[in-house]
Amino acid sequence: MKGIMLKDLYENFCIPKHLAAYIFGYCVTIICTFLSANQYTFILFTGIVFPILGACAAEYSTEEDEKSNFTKLQITFPVTKAQIILAKYLLGLVLISFSLLIDLIVSLIYISIFRTITITEMLKIIGLGVGFALIFLAVSYAGFFLLGKHWGTIIFLGFAAVLGGAVGLMISLNHADAVFTCSPLVLLGVLLIGALMTVL
Repeated sequence: MKGIMLKDLYENFCIPKHLAAYIFGYCVTIICTFLSANQYTFILFTGIVFPILGACAAEYSTEEDEKSNFTKLQITFPVTKAQIILAKYLLGLVLISFSLLIDLIVSLIYISIFRTITITEMLKIIGLGVGFALIFLAVSYAGFFLLGKHWGTIIFLGFAAVLGGAVGLMISLNHADAVFTCSPLVLLGVLLIGALMTVL
């Protein structure tokens, strides 16, 4: 399992084009968060985009595995298929945690500069982001494992578009404030759904 995780880490961060994509994605997201300076785009970037960036690992590792036919070789290793999937999920959780840490740091700097939202509202948004990230991880990884890179990428982008579109619709209908006033039970429900989908 450790070897599989190290291989996927290499494919994500030691191959220049993948590392450049991560750096570009995080830099653009951070810049857009600060340039927008309003609570609605803050919801989009910190609640949706940062969590999604943390779930990109499967796309790059699946791409490299398919190029080298590593998937067929991998099943000959002295590990079960369940252990292979578990290793990839664990790496996904590690990368999501890293992305959410950046999210938290950026959010704290943002509210200290602009003060458009409170710390409580910020924590609600990040909490929802954690739930969305877990759901996104479960859905996208299932797509990559079962259907390969092509269809997995379509599912990945489709789910991201649905989440982004939902936030955009809320903003356009002036219902984005519901995120700030939502009950803690709603937040807990999203987190539980994310956790259950990740386990299943």
